[in-house]
Amino acid sequence: MLPGFKSNKALKAFLLLSLCIVCSITKAEDLASVVNLALDVDASLQQAKETKLATVELLPQARAGFLPTISANAGSTYNNTNNPLLNRYNTFTYGASLSQPILNIANWQTYKQADYKLKSAIASYEDAIQDLLFRVSNQYFAILKAVDDLNFATSERKAFARHLDETQQKFDAGVIAITDVNEAQAKHDSAVAQEITAINELQNQNELMGEITGVPAKNVNILKANISLHSPQPDNIEFWVDEAVKQNFALQAKLFDVESAKRNIAIQRAGHYPTIQVDGSTTKAKSAPPSAVKANTNTIGISLSVPIFSGGKTSAKTRQAAHEYEIAVQQADNIRRQVKSNVRQAYRGILTQISQVKALQQSVISSKSALDATEAAFSVGTRTIVDVLNSQSDLLRAKSNLSKARYDYITASFKLKRFAGTLSIADINIINGWLQDSTVEVPAATVTKK
Repeated sequence: MLPGFKSNKALKAFLLLSLCIVCSITKAEDLASVVNLALDVDASLQQAKETKLATVELLPQARAGFLPTISANAGSTYNNTNNPLLNRYNTFTYGASLSQPILNIANWQTYKQADYKLKSAIASYEDAIQDLLFRVSNQYFAILKAVDDLNFATSERKAFARHLDETQQKFDAGVIAITDVNEAQAKHDSAVAQEITAINELQNQNELMGEITGVPAKNVNILKANISLHSPQPDNIEFWVDEAVKQNFALQAKLFDVESAKRNIAIQRAGHYPTIQVDGSTTKAKSAPPSAVKANTNTIGISLSVPIFSGGKTSAKTRQAAHEYEIAVQQADNIRRQVKSNVRQAYRGILTQISQVKALQQSVISSKSALDATEAAFSVGTRTIVDVLNSQSDLLRAKSNLSKARYDYITASFKLKRFAGTLSIADINIINGWLQDSTVEVPAATVTKK
């Protein structure tokens, strides 16, 4: 008996309550509905969205460097003199000024840098969408794996409970020794412990989905009995690598960061270059001494500013920008290598899962044949009930492993498209069509190759 439970009745009550808790929060929902919820509330995606919107504002800020600056001014000055004719009076002034840049290399490079920053933010946002689609689907099938583990653990616990009851009856009849009862009790207690662990793991996986969607997951739909597994199309690993280099949004964002860093070099170097701008102003003044005085002043001119020496600051900032550019180049190269490696691994992972599904299908068939043979031998007295239970466990485990291999195939397919930059809602909808609202045990899948 497990610690903390004084009787089998208490233990059964605990398991029933735990299962009820799981079921009470697990009304079936499909993959598409979970994805739609996550698209609205996922914190990482919302952060990427706000970053993109904030970066959009860099363009009008940079464009302002080409446009004129206009300002207005007004004032009143009180004058107190010792001139008996003027004595005390006010002078009122008002006017406007305009400044229009004509030549400013830094402003032009800043505008081009803002454009690259915006492109990087947009690519990062698209990458965040694809990352969300993958995270949700991956967690969805992680929950299905936990469901399979719970079903397996529950089936084992029930089987060993029947074995324990039969053994106890035989002991009470004086047919077997107490050691057989103890052995059956140990197997049953171990199965109970595994079921408790499986219940907890399923609840944990539901909570992990809640980290994405904001609420713990409900009971997800299971995979249909028959789905077709096929290798990636085109069936060429280098095609997918090339597509990923062209389309992977994380890589594209980093390449835009490289261009942005390159523009920063030009911005800092522009500190050595002259600037030209046109300045104009108009001012009107009115004084009120004994005889009113009015004055209008209009000015316009062009100014040239040539930097001579800034203590070495401009040169130092230019060198710093050059080093930061090299850092961005190396980061982009590192991401490019990672993308290529990830695509190749995901591609091979799909082929591996297809082969594994085929092997596990045969394993299920073999385990079923072994169970039939063991039950036949048990009926004539040449095998024990323990042998039958072990064969049943082997069959259940083979079916569970087959289901997990099919989940891993779908996850690997999503992973390949995610790294290639092509994962979309359409892919989610295709997989969603492979699901069904049911809690029955799922048989093996069929495998075809295009």
